[in-house]
Amino acid sequence: MTLRQCPYDGSPIIADAYAGGFVVVHCDRCGGQWELHNALIRRVRTPDAETVQRARAEVERRRTGIRAVPAPAEQQAG
Repeated sequence: MTLRQCPYDGSPIIADAYAGGFVVVHCDRCGGQWELHNALIRRVRTPDAETVQRARAEVERRRTGIRAVPAPAEQQAG
């Protein structure tokens, strides 16, 4: 398996290798973090749900050209 993008929001990921063959992979956008060792992958930190939702909406908007309807809180702020 090759992990090149965040599985939650599609952002580029960063991998840091450590002694003993461990690799820590993290996404700066959503905050998700995983630890890889040999064939094992373990989630260390759950991504921020709101950030993932916004990123997925942006991807969908680009794909379809349709602007998502803002949440009620966003309508009041703007």
